[in-house]
Amino acid sequence: MVERMTTTVTPAPTTRQAAWRRRRRQAVCCVLPLLALLVGSGCQTHPEVIGKVKLEIMQGRLADPGQLSSALSSNDDRLLLYLERGRLRQINDDLDGSISDYLAAMSFFEEQDEKARYTVSGAGSQIMATMVNDRTLPYTGRSYEHIMLLQQQTLNMLAKNDYESLGVMVNNLVYQIGQAEKRYREELEAVEKKRQDGHEKAYSAVDDMPGFQNQMAAMNRAAATVRNSFQNAYVYYFSGMYYESRQDWSNAYLAYKTALQLQPGCRTFQDDVRRLARRMRREEELKEFGLEPMPARAAPLPNTGVVVFFYEQDYVDEKQSFQLSVPIPTDAGVTLVNITFPYYEEIRDCLAPLAIQNRRGQKLAVTELACDMQGLAVKDLSEQMPGIITRMVIRATLKAIAGHEMQEHMGMGAGFLATVAMAMLEQPDLRSWLLLPRYAQVARLELPAGEHELVLVPHGAANMQQSISVPVSAGKTTVMHIVSVPGRMISRVTPLP
Repeated sequence: MVERMTTTVTPAPTTRQAAWRRRRRQAVCCVLPLLALLVGSGCQTHPEVIGKVKLEIMQGRLADPGQLSSALSSNDDRLLLYLERGRLRQINDDLDGSISDYLAAMSFFEEQDEKARYTVSGAGSQIMATMVNDRTLPYTGRSYEHIMLLQQQTLNMLAKNDYESLGVMVNNLVYQIGQAEKRYREELEAVEKKRQDGHEKAYSAVDDMPGFQNQMAAMNRAAATVRNSFQNAYVYYFSGMYYESRQDWSNAYLAYKTALQLQPGCRTFQDDVRRLARRMRREEELKEFGLEPMPARAAPLPNTGVVVFFYEQDYVDEKQSFQLSVPIPTDAGVTLVNITFPYYEEIRDCLAPLAIQNRRGQKLAVTELACDMQGLAVKDLSEQMPGIITRMVIRATLKAIAGHEMQEHMGMGAGFLATVAMAMLEQPDLRSWLLLPRYAQVARLELPAGEHELVLVPHGAANMQQSISVPVSAGKTTVMHIVSVPGRMISRVTPLP
């Protein structure tokens, strides 16, 4: 008897089938981590704690910086803890504590710069962010936050009369703005590469949806009014003021010009550019701004000095989120998947200038807008959106496949649970520095040498006005840094040597 052996030959899968099966395996492997990450939710959030801090300040109390640790205890939020706590301590007039936190934040940024761009842990984090959500990555900060961190630390150094560190900080600011521009170009190139690698359809599928366009319309309008997210006229103006005090006319003029390019309507910027253009005999360059040369004056007014005001008002807004049903193709057909996107709501205009008066009530100057930090934050998110959308659509595709596979192999109930778990974990990254000032404003006064009692009157908050003694030295500059938030205003006066 001859025993017959039958061999079944399975046709080799096509390239498309093999790719689809790989995506199935990847998708199914996502489900258990997703379910596991649901455990431990429900902690007090970062915005909730910041809201409590703001309320305490508004009620006239000194908010305890220690409470920030409860919402920012994760190592992934370490940078945010340093930034928020450093700013709160600054508002509380605790300069030493603020300097310490800001130094820690600066070290964090330096560590990020020194790390290799692609590491095993970094690659793992990126994969996890693609599989779960962007919130799983450590918060590494944005360029506009880094620049403002350095500016705030520079103001702290000035208030401590640490003039040696002040010069180092100003030069570092200029350098870091250049580095921010380099990172900006690299991010644009990375997004373009993703598009070329076949993710253009994923981006367009969302960006072309009327529901997405309507939700993002206000944010896009605001972003269109800002040149980029990393150039800050407030920072440039401070640098120009410092260089001018050191009689470094060339760098001062360049910094003032850049500030004016970013905020062309600021009369303080206009006057300083005109003044230095005259000194440097470069008045032809004023045509670029449509400015007339400054009227001739034989010499600076004798026995006078300058007071420059740097005024920071209110807080930036936090990001919000909205949900959109996006059609995702799977082997079972097209599935509608809810994707949650970050965005900023329409920007509220709450600019409130500071009036500077003498003790007789005569108005000497009014601060002008140098930089709207909310505009920088909106521009930054707008610049990130192509990458965010691409990652979210890839993630949604994997999750849709995972839900289908769970349903097919483990039943309707398992598929439903997987879908619910993945929907609960689909959270956009809404993290940002929430105690950052909303508006940065400036003013400049020439006053006779001597001691002057000036009265600071915030617009719409006359009950918070302050009288402060300001020393003015002939031919020198005195800097006044003022922070005003609902319920509290602090001011510091520092003469430059």
